[in-house]
Amino acid sequence: MSALILVVVGIVAGALIVGVLATALLWSWHRRKRALPAPTPVPLLNAPAPRFGIGGFSLGDVVLFDQTETWLTAALRIQDAGNEEATLFFSERSADNDVLLLRLRPELTTFRVHPISLPGAGVGPATLEYDQEIFTRVRLIPVMIERHGKTAPDVGSTGAWSWFESASGDIIGSLHTDHATLTFHGHRTQAGEMMHLAAEGATFRDEEF
Repeated sequence: MSALILVVVGIVAGALIVGVLATALLWSWHRRKRALPAPTPVPLLNAPAPRFGIGGFSLGDVVLFDQTETWLTAALRIQDAGNEEATLFFSERSADNDVLLLRLRPELTTFRVHPISLPGAGVGPATLEYDQEIFTRVRLIPVMIERHGKTAPDVGSTGAWSWFESASGDIIGSLHTDHATLTFHGHRTQAGEMMHLAAEGATFRDEEF
């Protein structure tokens, strides 16, 4: 009988020891888990760079001019001593279509313009005649140029930016470099003339830009 009691006592004592050890191990594991630092996020390889955007417009956006769709696929960013001066947004059909011009100084203003050929618009005379209107140059500055998008015109990285205005409010903007002269004629967008569809949530192929 005493032997049986000893066996039972041994079993109970063993169970208590196992329980104490298990509790200690669990507590130690829990403390180590809490002390571990949060994992460092691993950067995605070949993550696409953010698409260029300025003044509320970005590459990939769609602009509707009188229900004519213009998909913004390229841009020329024009800066004066590090200050934003203007940005030209182009579509795949810019040679035949309207271009969106953002004038960023003295304030953000949007213009609907189209390419024109006009000798002397670069750094020529202070007045120009186009479409039976006289345009007076109000700005001529040296600028730095950034290309964004694979189809953006390659005009070099430096040049001169000219800005002409007429009595009617129409404008001529001209970007002149050693490689090319791009000249545009147009007007400030009016209420209801332009609809801007942002590209948020849309999916594009990398090669499209």
